[in-house]
Amino acid sequence: TDVYSGAGELAAALDDFDEGIVMDPLTYSDKRSRQLLEERLESIISAAALMADADCTRDERRERIVAECNAVRQALQDLLSEYMSNMGQKENSSGLDRAIDQMCRKTRDLRRQLRKAVVDHVSDSFLESTTPLIDLIEAARSGNEKKVREKAEIFTKHAEKLVEVANLVCSMSNNEDGVKMVRYAAAQIESLCPQVINAASILTVRPNSKVAQENMSAYRQAWEVQVRILTEAVDDITTIDDFLAVSENHILEDVNKCVMALQVGDAKDLRATAGSIHGRSSRVCNVVEAEMDNYEPCIYTKRVLEAVKVLREQVMVKFEQRVDA
Repeated sequence: TDVYSGAGELAAALDDFDEGIVMDPLTYSDKRSRQLLEERLESIISAAALMADADCTRDERRERIVAECNAVRQALQDLLSEYMSNMGQKENSSGLDRAIDQMCRKTRDLRRQLRKAVVDHVSDSFLESTTPLIDLIEAARSGNEKKVREKAEIFTKHAEKLVEVANLVCSMSNNEDGVKMVRYAAAQIESLCPQVINAASILTVRPNSKVAQENMSAYRQAWEVQVRILTEAVDDITTIDDFLAVSENHILEDVNKCVMALQVGDAKDLRATAGSIHGRSSRVCNVVEAEMDNYEPCIYTKRVLEAVKVLREQVMVKFEQRVDA
């Protein structure tokens, strides 16, 4: 089988669970059915807990995921009690139908929070995707081996984070073709990372060599292309509604951080957070432009693209002026 194919594991597990909760009360066996559904749900909750505990997941989102997991557990117990009451009956009681609806609603709520947690990660990790590479190349050009080792470690962590987030995005997607593309692009990033570091090591030893410089340049280009492919593939299986809602929250968080930095006179923090807002705004523009390609050109797409242009030109330029001032 193709190692890259198949829908996301967590999305598939949730789908299987939703299908599994609808049973015929005539054939319902409390021992067998209860154990099967409880085991399925616990494996879903374990995966959800891993996502909740990941470092990019916001505290507020973590609390919501925990609350939704508890609500799903409770809904399952209520549903199993209804099945017990309906055992051996031909028709579902209204209470059983209500319990099935409630169960589906609760898994849908959990899905929404998990998707948003995934977008938290995408929004953060695909923000400064060129900085670690540029830092590594600059260190290599200076011929400073110790600095190159430090920057190579940061670059490796950055690459690992991209792959980790790509896998998280896949886990919550039912889009099999899209998931395959993301997995393939992530595998390319994994194999390219040590090659980029190797090129930087060669340049460190021979910073004046034209061949070493050209080699580094070729790997830089290959890396940037591959990150762009991965970013587009990830965006393709992330719903735009989730992305925009999460991005708005993140930008507001950053604006508050800027205000705090201004109040305490922390210029370094202000510059870093301003750069983050700049990066997030740019990502919003890119994602919205790509989304408009899915529509036939009309007055709606024209207006959206005009709004994107305003955001790119005016807001970004003013922001840069303010930060540089």
